[in-house]
Amino acid sequence: MPATRLMDAEQFTILIEPKDERRGTLTMAWGTFRWTAPIVVQ
Repeated sequence: MPATRLMDAEQFTILIEPKDERRGTLTMAWGTFRWTAPIVVQ
């Protein structure tokens, strides 16, 4: 089994960017990783 090295993230960001009154994008980012997902408020 290969060795695994855990790295501390220097910065962690959670961002909600509105597109209109009901829709937007959720973004989570840390290190070199960036994840986005569409969101809808009901």
